[in-house]
Amino acid sequence: MKNKKMKIFKILFVIAITYVLLLDNARGESNDTTLKSLKPLFYLGGYAGYNLNIHSADFKEIPPVPNCCKGFTSGTGSGFSLGALFDYEIKNDMFIEGRSGYSSIGAELLVHDKKIANTTVLRNGITEVVDVAVDHTIDSKIDIISFEPIFKMKFLHGFIASFGLKAGYIVTGTMNQKEQLISPENVTFLDGRTIQNDYYNIEIPNKNSILLFGMVGLGYELPIGRNTYLIPEIKYYIGFINVTSVNWKPNHLQLGASIKFPFYPHVEPPPVIKKIERVDTVLPLPKPKLTAAIEAYGISADGNRQKTPTIVIEETEIEEGFPLLPHVFFKEGSSDINTTGLHLLTKSKTNSFVEDSMNRNIMDIYSDLLNIVGYRMRHKPKEKLTLTGCNKNLGVETNNLNLSRKRAEAVKEYLVNIWGIKPERLIVNERNLPENPGNNTVIDGQIENQRAELSSTSFDLLKPVYLKEIDRKSNPPVVEIEPNILCEAELTDWEITVEQSGNVLRKYSPRDSSTSLRMTIKEPGKLVWEVEKEPIPKLDSPVKIKLTANDNVDQMTEAETSLLIEQLTIRKKRYELKEDKRIERFSLILFDYDKANIKPGHKKILDEIKQRIMPNSIVTIEGYADRTGEQIYNRELALRRCNEVQNILNVNKSNLNINPIGSDVLLYNNDLPQGRSYCRTVKIKIETPVNE
Repeated sequence: MKNKKMKIFKILFVIAITYVLLLDNARGESNDTTLKSLKPLFYLGGYAGYNLNIHSADFKEIPPVPNCCKGFTSGTGSGFSLGALFDYEIKNDMFIEGRSGYSSIGAELLVHDKKIANTTVLRNGITEVVDVAVDHTIDSKIDIISFEPIFKMKFLHGFIASFGLKAGYIVTGTMNQKEQLISPENVTFLDGRTIQNDYYNIEIPNKNSILLFGMVGLGYELPIGRNTYLIPEIKYYIGFINVTSVNWKPNHLQLGASIKFPFYPHVEPPPVIKKIERVDTVLPLPKPKLTAAIEAYGISADGNRQKTPTIVIEETEIEEGFPLLPHVFFKEGSSDINTTGLHLLTKSKTNSFVEDSMNRNIMDIYSDLLNIVGYRMRHKPKEKLTLTGCNKNLGVETNNLNLSRKRAEAVKEYLVNIWGIKPERLIVNERNLPENPGNNTVIDGQIENQRAELSSTSFDLLKPVYLKEIDRKSNPPVVEIEPNILCEAELTDWEITVEQSGNVLRKYSPRDSSTSLRMTIKEPGKLVWEVEKEPIPKLDSPVKIKLTANDNVDQMTEAETSLLIEQLTIRKKRYELKEDKRIERFSLILFDYDKANIKPGHKKILDEIKQRIMPNSIVTIEGYADRTGEQIYNRELALRRCNEVQNILNVNKSNLNINPIGSDVLLYNNDLPQGRSYCRTVKIKIETPVNE
């Protein structure tokens, strides 16, 4: 029976392929170069596949047909599917498909019962009691005519994921059933036969006329012609409806292929040029059009849109101060400095370390804490540093002063061995909880107490890090580029460049933009130029935005637009007495957990900041807290911190902005102890007008 199915399947598949190839040949006579620029209206084709039928069941018999089986649970078989399809693209890479065809999904359900009873046999003159084994078999033949609505998505340049339903009308639903004694030999049923409850080619009792399946599938699109595809595919169908009144669902796995051909809108053929006798030349057909245009729109920070704007690049001098957190945090029970997350150098790399060239990122600066201290101690050879090891005084760290000392010694060893600091300049102490501990009743606080603290009577060793830079901002910050290409043939390539005085600032093409290179080059859509990202225009000369496009008949077209650039450098603004300002940002004070008091070292830092504030300076003080505690309390704590800072700075209230943010905004990663510590801060921003 299986061989017969395979022969039928092969014959039908050959007929289907022959049909669709003849169809394509017939269509091909009307195809011309004008179709190359057209998108298909829809696709028609066919499919064929081999079915591996994997039935699931849970029944003993199909009433009224008797059976002594303890329970059928599964079955397998093979078959085929064959049919036609209709395919329609609803949007880019998304399709709906309809299939109608014929499927053979029958299977054999077999249960081998090793013991349905006992019997006695005579072996070598000895009577033995042995088990009686029986095979229970239901061999079904189920053929359906089906209809499938399918949704498809294309991804990764050719893969296709399919999801859908399959409704099938049973045209053949028969079965063979038998129960056959297998062992021992010469044993029969009561009627003297070795087979009972046998039925041949009967209709499946109470079978349902309609079956419903869910489907998932995967295929890959292989081009075999212009917009013509052969698609190897695998699909799995899971049955939702039983074959009959018992629990019996005909699931099946389909391995096969489909083929689809495009159908285009009607196109009037070009006029036929008749040859005139005694004329040696024929006028050539006009070439298809290829034109291009390009426009640019500025998008301001508040969303306003302006065509062909003047781009203003403004320089602002910014100085920023970053505090040093003098704590090295260790893992629980550990004094291994390699697990602290700090950036540890080799001895040879210390000679190239320069504090002024560090990255303007507070967490990066913290990771170089020991390198900054080592660098400063090299340049301040008389200053000393105290290292105090601490523990959380809980669990394995309870009263573990030896662990505390090892943590301080680990820091000392790094400064001595890597930075070459003399040991006598490093004083080691140990204690249990730190002098100003974190909240030791919660995990965050306990982790913060597993640390070594750095302290010094010298302000220069642990003072904040000051970094300067020139910040360059663009107005508008974004330029939207809108290309437009009219191509009557097939577009083969395009490129957009943004240039200033021969220097390419940006380049867009199908190979490096969001547009993909597939069977043809799609026309580019809107492109976004973020002006402030490097490389940024550095001259006053105009920026040229140029579009080039090529088609498959060796034509090339160009379009260009330009934008004026105005550079407001610091020098130019001050020379022309235009409004300019210097911006200074400081986050120089790190408060202890749940504290707002100003320490002597803090006051020295604030006195330095106070000297930078001019009578016309606008000062903003923002207070922050870590995630510990309620948000309302943290805002009150942040306000106390702001007020303590203002008490020392004594800024004129008309020039002062105080903003207690608390934990509403977490400045840094609060899953890290250093992140929580850096959140206990006050940020100070000083904006001072500069006219010379």
